[in-house]
Amino acid sequence: MSIVKFTNCYLCDRGELNKRDLYIDTKSGKIISEPIGEVEIKETDLLGQVLAPGFIDIQINGCYGFDYSHYESEEQYTLGYNKCMKNLLKTGTTSMCPTMITSTNKMYNKVLPHLSPKRVNDKCESLGAHLEGPFISLKKSGCHERKNITTAKEGFKSIKQMYGDDFTKHVRIVTGAPEVEGMLEMIPKLTEEGVVYSIGHTAASFDIAVEAVKKGASMVTHMYNAMPQPHHREPGVVGLAAYENSPYFGVIADGIHVHKAAAALLYHSTPDKFCLVTDAMNLMGLPD
Repeated sequence: MSIVKFTNCYLCDRGELNKRDLYIDTKSGKIISEPIGEVEIKETDLLGQVLAPGFIDIQINGCYGFDYSHYESEEQYTLGYNKCMKNLLKTGTTSMCPTMITSTNKMYNKVLPHLSPKRVNDKCESLGAHLEGPFISLKKSGCHERKNITTAKEGFKSIKQMYGDDFTKHVRIVTGAPEVEGMLEMIPKLTEEGVVYSIGHTAASFDIAVEAVKKGASMVTHMYNAMPQPHHREPGVVGLAAYENSPYFGVIADGIHVHKAAAALLYHSTPDKFCLVTDAMNLMGLPD
């Protein structure tokens, strides 16, 4: 039986809930219009529940005991990765950008091929890696290994030396500090290669942040965190939420990283650019 009908449910579509049926062709895996004529359909009553698209998490460092930045062996990494992605599906997350924090060239070369974009239907799928560092500010390093933080003084050559010559096959987002030597000039080249440049772990002023956006930066990593806090005379990176060409921005809205009132300020300023992220680590999903 190839057609499934979900009925007695509310569909979450374009930010609104509408009570209507949903039909899926299980052979193609696609949503279809209501079939016409005599077609055998398997009907599932959802008892008034909400049917929503899967979540996309663009920043998650690990879960269920697995860390995307930690590599011991090919076998260990493959097992941990598959366990992580299968369990994530249970949370409603259907695709994501597995995130590596500041690492070494050796580690990037081992890990990145595992994180390439892959279309799968039995677990959460990777959209490509999110590389958070190592081209970040020492002033805003957070939990990143300071000894591995570096600059891009040789331009795009520095990027390829760190991530590998073919990194664009595996990577979708790079978080970097635009004030770090060489990074501002690298933004157009990265975006030409299909990589999103995200401003993060930075001590940049508002003016430098605006310059980064003009060069192609289209994202800010965990807004408020690992950056100067906004001041009415110098709003810093956070001020980009009110900029005429605001980039998208991730927010860890857990009530700890960002106060709910601060999150509300961002949301009401630029709701269509506000992205929830977990920024979860390997302890997520484990017992207390």
